[in-house]
Amino acid sequence: MVTKELVRKAIADGVIDTDGWVIMASEYYTDAGFDCAHLNEVQSSVTGDVEGIHSLDFYSWLAKQIGLENASGGFRGKGFRAQNYLKAFAKWAGSI
Repeated sequence: MVTKELVRKAIADGVIDTDGWVIMASEYYTDAGFDCAHLNEVQSSVTGDVEGIHSLDFYSWLAKQIGLENASGGFRGKGFRAQNYLKAFAKWAGSI
């Protein structure tokens, strides 16, 4: 279950940030307390195939878990979407 405290801690620890491009090992998110291992898949990147969870896939999943489905702001750019997710998550969790 996703709680406000879990999201506040993830923001404070940098697990949730404004990077919309990164692909992290699933443990990066699961070790932070998120039940999202099902998002793990092989992602193609400029350096080859990488297994992990794309940050925007995680942010989208998290937004759905806490009722913020439109938190990306409708932006197409990955950085802008990640920034909007962070702002929405911080507001929801009471971090700002």
